[in-house]
Amino acid sequence: MARPLGPRPLRRPRRRPARPRSIPVEQEPSVLKQGEADPRSLKAVVARLEAHFSVSLETIKRLLKRQGYKWRRVRGSLKSKPDEAAFRKAQAELDILKARQDRGEMELYYVDAFSLTPVVPYAWQAPGQRIELDSARSPRINVLGFLQRSEFFDPFVVQGSLWSETVVGCMDVCAA
Repeated sequence: MARPLGPRPLRRPRRRPARPRSIPVEQEPSVLKQGEADPRSLKAVVARLEAHFSVSLETIKRLLKRQGYKWRRVRGSLKSKPDEAAFRKAQAELDILKARQDRGEMELYYVDAFSLTPVVPYAWQAPGQRIELDSARSPRINVLGFLQRSEFFDPFVVQGSLWSETVVGCMDVCAA
């Protein structure tokens, strides 16, 4: 028998029974707050919540994703921002030193030291929000670098702390 022309009649989808929610709807805001309080370790959040109801790590991850949270790298931040007036004064002094180097009166080196921190932390972050951690120092490996405007670079890798004797010794090697 031939099917009549025209659109097919719409069928209603069968209603399937759903699994009960692990996290009650009224508890979702408190779970999100706990996730924000400890964004780098959801296992700790699961441990705290299991006293109230049974929940898995994957369930909390799904809830965070549904709310727009993303698992991404945490940025390091400076503890204090530089003073604008002090910055402008230092910039003017640097311009004077550059002019002296251009006249051949002196050699100008830029010096920087930093510690290598191997940890790259990640955390759950809300949409439009960026978590920042204070920069940490690693006592294991330090790098001391001397840079000239002519793009000459002389790096020194030091294991342990950078003491003034070490810095002076590196300056002597660089100046020789």
